[in-house]
Amino acid sequence: MVEAAANAIRDNYVFAEDAERVGRELRARLRTGAYRHVRRKQELAQRLTGDLVEITGDQHFSVGVDAAWVRAFREASESDAVASPQDPAHQRAAAANFGFQSVRLLPGNVGYVRLDHFDDPDVGAPVAAAAMRFVEHTDALIFDLRYNRGGTMAMAQLLMSYLFEADEAQLLFDFTTTESGEALERGMWVLPSVPGRRRPERPAYVLTGSTSFSAAEWFSFALQKLGRAEIIGERTTGAAHPVASVPIDD
Repeated sequence: MVEAAANAIRDNYVFAEDAERVGRELRARLRTGAYRHVRRKQELAQRLTGDLVEITGDQHFSVGVDAAWVRAFREASESDAVASPQDPAHQRAAAANFGFQSVRLLPGNVGYVRLDHFDDPDVGAPVAAAAMRFVEHTDALIFDLRYNRGGTMAMAQLLMSYLFEADEAQLLFDFTTTESGEALERGMWVLPSVPGRRRPERPAYVLTGSTSFSAAEWFSFALQKLGRAEIIGERTTGAAHPVASVPIDD
């Protein structure tokens, strides 16, 4: 299991320069007996999670035990099917309203959107569109990401596209990811079409907290860098890089 985890990190970790070091450290801990007395799968997963966070300082790392997820991952890898409303992951996301916790009109005609997770727009786009339509006639807009722990960059891209003109060839952010050991350069651009009305001229603000994480940081940083929003709040966690879940074994 430790060897398989090290190999998965080597092939997929976004910081390729650190991947080999992480594997060496895991193997060294194995040799010195760090996992000798582990008797349950869940205990091993928790130990590996703690060790990986300690070695890298990267709080994205999490090892779990979920045979059903592995089966679903492999089935999805062999098909192009979009998640159905009956899928457990879809049902969990729907129960959390796809991350949208509150949409309000504040005094002074200010729109307020609290978003605690960026869910996949393949399933969450209708709720995102409804939220943006609710606040489309406001004079200013606040995104509250103080409790947002990240999610998919595609949802961040959708929401950010409401703040720019449709005909702008505007790069929102670029990034490097690793797949099967190969580094890939990618970019996320303003979408040419969104449901509802764009408001490129409207002042926008993003609220951040110490637990704002991953895609929430990306969203905030990109809008700040592009001069499209003012960021107000606390320093964020520090984890604005892409991640993916990969199976270690069955």
